[in-house]
Amino acid sequence: MQSKPVEITCIYCQAKYIAGNENRTHCQRTSCRAREIQKQLKQLESFIDLFCTNNIKATIEFRLPGNDKLKPEAKIDSTSILGNEFKTKTDFQTGGIDIKELISYFETLLWKRIKGNIIVNVLEDGKIESKLLSQTFTKIANPIIIGNNLIVTGQLNKKRR
Repeated sequence: MQSKPVEITCIYCQAKYIAGNENRTHCQRTSCRAREIQKQLKQLESFIDLFCTNNIKATIEFRLPGNDKLKPEAKIDSTSILGNEFKTKTDFQTGGIDIKELISYFETLLWKRIKGNIIVNVLEDGKIESKLLSQTFTKIANPIIIGNNLIVTGQLNKKRR
């Protein structure tokens, strides 16, 4: 079933045109498409730069919908090691961490309204493994990234430190 054509106003040249997809934001003029592609690449560059700046090791999955846009969200698989502030009451022989020490980490995630799956491994001795595996789905344009026990919020305006 095909959708009905929709009249769109191009965000770059302000021309009105008919599109088959109501999610389109620009016309098919070469100059407008070039500007849209540059916008997409700038967002992607800023997104990846957050990982480099904060030394976060992760696998990132981007989806391309088959036109000049990236899908607005990315899937990130990352590993965080809970830092020294979480290890004050830890049994270092097992590498485990007490559940109460973990609550403040999750409290921050809940306040940030982060979406995704976070995997916690429970050890035999009733402790929690300090290595947290996270699978986060985030917007490329304004991402929230979990890694290295940091919650990094991205903004396109920020310069690399």
